[in-house]
Amino acid sequence: MRAYELRKEEGGAGARARLFDAALLTWLTVVPPNWIGVARQLQLGVTLKPTAGGGFELDLRIPDAHKMAAIFGPSTTPVPVAACALLQAWLDAAGLGVAGRP
Repeated sequence: MRAYELRKEEGGAGARARLFDAALLTWLTVVPPNWIGVARQLQLGVTLKPTAGGGFELDLRIPDAHKMAAIFGPSTTPVPVAACALLQAWLDAAGLGVAGRP
């Protein structure tokens, strides 16, 4: 995080790589997956969806989103603000958008 914060204005591939690292580490710290299948099947626009307020939510309402859905039921979980900000910054830097299909 510190490397990204200190050098985020530099631009280029190095800045994008530092941003990706910061986003990933923040994600794994504040949104640790409770099942490995959630992390393995995470798809932007499918299980990770944008919300109206500019954030994201982890949507596990799809029947095959995780194998424990039969026991625990479908769920949605808001992604914390810190992770949303870095995720959106990385999507913007990488030129990616949330499409209707993954």
